[in-house]
Amino acid sequence: MNITNAMNLSYEMMSVIMAGLFILMIIIVLLYISLKEKESAKKFVRLEASIEDVYKEIYKILVDTFQGKDDLIKELEETMKKESSSLNFEKALQIKNNVE
Repeated sequence: MNITNAMNLSYEMMSVIMAGLFILMIIIVLLYISLKEKESAKKFVRLEASIEDVYKEIYKILVDTFQGKDDLIKELEETMKKESSSLNFEKALQIKNNVE
């Protein structure tokens, strides 16, 4: 075997190894990013649930405070529904952007 052929073979093998390591590194980075996005999505869901719980507690307090004033309660209820639906819209938009 010629020294030149051995060096070419070694160079080709080294190129394949480097390409494999580069692809492996990219896969690891993509997995890390994916896991972070899933973690953020879980935190967002918990935050949204907490906001809903706060809205419910506020509603209960307002109902107790303003008994007999149904117009004000209905107006507040509509506002809370609107705010809640806008949060759901923002979440759906964020999920759509993550998919793209």
